[in-house]
Amino acid sequence: MDEDGYIFFVSRESDMIKSSGYRIGPAEVEDALKKHPAVANAGVIGSPDPLKGEITKAYVILKQGHSASEELAQEIVESCKEYIAIYKLPRAVSFCDQLPVTPTGKLLRRILKEWDKEDKYPTIRIS
Repeated sequence: MDEDGYIFFVSRESDMIKSSGYRIGPAEVEDALKKHPAVANAGVIGSPDPLKGEITKAYVILKQGHSASEELAQEIVESCKEYIAIYKLPRAVSFCDQLPVTPTGKLLRRILKEWDKEDKYPTIRIS
């Protein structure tokens, strides 16, 4: 709440991705990813990176009829340039068949972070 009584909610502090000095809200990146016709759903986290602190990593569920590939990952990220700033683009993509959610459907980012540490799904680096 500011001095005038207005309340602002941007994102949970723990969900914010800190990359090269930028603060990136994962929901904005997820919304951009979901605009691609091959994407059914997506979850985004900050993945540790020795140079940038964190990079934006996307876990993507594809719609039926689409197959995971490096080319498709590049295409999906490229399509996001229309909606978000370049520094917010995912630098890594993992295709998965489901995302971890609560019983009410809220994305469990802490599980995505565990998946990232365990390398549960192959990661495609985006340059």
